[in-house]
Amino acid sequence: MKNTKPLLTGAWEWLDGASWSLYASSKQPPTSLCTAVSLIAISDLGSDQIVLTRNQRGLDLIAGHIEPGELPIEALRRESLEEAGFTFEKALLYGHTATTMTKRPTADSRAHKYPYPVNYVLHYYAFGSQTAQPTGDEILGSEIMTLSQLQDSAPDTELGRLITFMAKAGLDTAKSTRS
Repeated sequence: MKNTKPLLTGAWEWLDGASWSLYASSKQPPTSLCTAVSLIAISDLGSDQIVLTRNQRGLDLIAGHIEPGELPIEALRRESLEEAGFTFEKALLYGHTATTMTKRPTADSRAHKYPYPVNYVLHYYAFGSQTAQPTGDEILGSEIMTLSQLQDSAPDTELGRLITFMAKAGLDTAKSTRS
């Protein structure tokens, strides 16, 4: 996968003056600029079954911040267990989202700890299984569904469209690498 032009772009509703661009790429940006990870968790129950979390915002991908001193893959394993009880042997990077901020966040901003002016969320896919109950405080539960079920269930919002698009891209990439 090449990282030449974004597949999708938008603006973050929660961060004034910040835009995002989603890229298909198996090349990781500099680790020091990576702030979070997300996972298309493909269930061993079927190659079209993905594991999603349910939180206060609704359905979501398994995702979370990289803690200080933690490698992205360590964050991915931790978040997978916390949010969905999902375990996997190997995760593969299929893309990233670049957030570009036009204004430096203030100390009271939710984004004050992010690298300025650009930071990244890494997107992985992995085949695995749910081996435990979710343990994360903010998680209301987890669900296994097909892409078409997700498309029918996801809200018609920018975040809902982004989640659906990322799930499709992750599944498409996983299928092409398994062939």
